[in-house]
Amino acid sequence: RPCLRRRLLTFREARARCAALHSANLTMSTRTETMPLSDDEVAYLVGRGGQTKFRLENFSLARLNIDKDSAELTGTDDALERARLAIKITLQQRNGGRIDIDFQDMEERKDVETLDVPVPAVGFLLGSKGATLRKMEEKHRVFMFFDNDRKRDGKHGPSKRLYIVGPDRARDSALEESEEVVNFKMGTGGGRRPAIVDNRDQGGRGGPPPRYDDRGGGRYSDDRRDYDRGRGYDERDRGRGYDDRDRYDDRRRYDDRRDYD
Repeated sequence: RPCLRRRLLTFREARARCAALHSANLTMSTRTETMPLSDDEVAYLVGRGGQTKFRLENFSLARLNIDKDSAELTGTDDALERARLAIKITLQQRNGGRIDIDFQDMEERKDVETLDVPVPAVGFLLGSKGATLRKMEEKHRVFMFFDNDRKRDGKHGPSKRLYIVGPDRARDSALEESEEVVNFKMGTGGGRRPAIVDNRDQGGRGGPPPRYDDRGGGRYSDDRRDYDRGRGYDERDRGRGYDDRDRYDDRRRYDDRRDYD
C-alpha cells in the first residue's frame, strides 16, 4: 500500500475544495430526488454549524438541500447512491442506535475496505464523541462506521469491524491512518502519537486526563478534591464565599450616587 501523507485541511479549505468538486460533478449528467425527513432528522443531518451536511456532501459529491421536512439530493447516480447510504447510516447512528444494513453486501462492494479494530482501541480511534473518526472522514473524503453488534476474533483479541467507503486512493489513505492510530494505542506501532489524534479528546493513550496537581508527585490535594466536588468555591446555598451578594454586590455600598455627587 503506498504511503500517502496529507496535511489536515482547515474547515474553510475543505469547504472550498468540496464546492469546486460539486461544480465539476454537476456538469455531468445529474438528477434530483427528494427524501422525506422528520424535524429531528433534519436537525441531525444539518449538524452544528452545518458540519454534518458538509461531511455528507464532501464524501458523496452530491449536493444536499435540507429543508424543514425533506432533503433534496442532486448529483450523478453514483453520488446519489453514496448520499442515500451515508444519510441512512448517519440517521441510524443517532443516540447510539443500531446500524441496520446488510454488512455482507457492504463487504462485497468495490468501494469498501474493512479493518478489524481491537475492542480496547475502538474508543481511541473514535475519539471524543466520534471527533477523530469525523476528522479522518473530512481529511480523506470517505465515510467510516463500525459494526457495533458483532465482535470478531482478531490478533489482539475481540475486535469490531470498521468500514471505510470511498474511492481507491481515499480508502487506502484512510485505512493506513486508521492502522497507525490502532497500532499506537495497542503499543505495536511505536513512534509518536498520530497527528489526527487530539490529546485533549483522548487523555494520553486513551486513559483519563492527568489531574492538575499530578505534576507535584501525583498527590491529589484536599483543596482540589473539594473544588472538583463543587464545595468551597460556589457555596451559594450557604450564603457565603464568592457569590455572596450581600457583601460583593451591595448596591448601597458600591453604587450609592450620594457618595460620588
